[in-house]
Amino acid sequence: MQLSFHEEQNRARYQFWTPEWAAIELVDRFFPDLKPTDLVLEPSCGLGAFLKAIPADVPAIGVEIDPFVSEQCRENTGRRVITGDFISIALPEGITVAVGNPPFSVPLIQSFLHRLVNLPELQRCGLLLPAYALQTHNTVERWRSNWSLRAELIPRRLFPRLRLPLLFVKFIRDQRRDMIGFALYDQAVDIDKMPSRYKEVLTFGRPRQGAWRALVTEVLGELGEADLGAIYAAIEPRRPTPNAWWREKVRQVLQLHFIRVGNGRWKAQDCCTS
Repeated sequence: MQLSFHEEQNRARYQFWTPEWAAIELVDRFFPDLKPTDLVLEPSCGLGAFLKAIPADVPAIGVEIDPFVSEQCRENTGRRVITGDFISIALPEGITVAVGNPPFSVPLIQSFLHRLVNLPELQRCGLLLPAYALQTHNTVERWRSNWSLRAELIPRRLFPRLRLPLLFVKFIRDQRRDMIGFALYDQAVDIDKMPSRYKEVLTFGRPRQGAWRALVTEVLGELGEADLGAIYAAIEPRRPTPNAWWREKVRQVLQLHFIRVGNGRWKAQDCCTS
């Protein structure tokens, strides 16, 4: 397939244009409640697939760095399109929602999100992203300091020459900081912060011991003998999961593998070798 000059330029910018049918489906799925009081932004809009997918009674604008493509987008969508670099160009006030397909470059994605989080009235955004942009747990946790996140897998056939898995990620500015579609990210960040000794215990365990039993063994090895309150206090900053029932898990491990020496008090010696 012969690519046009502007398609080649977009590839050099790590940009793939979204098929219009996919933009319609994504807007319907993730932003079914858009209202005429919203102002929707499509950054790096290309030909404006997402602008066209926004209901006609909902105000929307685009930003496109390429003047030729910017003019095509205006004709294609009938929407206002600002020509310039989204990261630095002046934007109108009142933007409440952003949706689009930024260039597939991690530094550019970071820059886009930095710009979006600094739009004071923006509450939600949805971005089509390569999965590798979310592989680093510390990166995702930094995003989570400002947003709740929801991610869903998207077929890579949207872009015929792309060989990378895709995600659509919805970012919501709220206080809950939920992470839907992500597993082990919180735990990986917490374990990174632990002293090396506990990190090793939780990574490799001990011979024939799971992570929880190895951790309780390590803690009781330090305390020698302790009541539940002291055991909980020692384990809480080191626990391998944020599960709300972690105390019940500790009690289960104690009852199965350790010796009770009094009411709610446990001894360091492991009572069995299996």
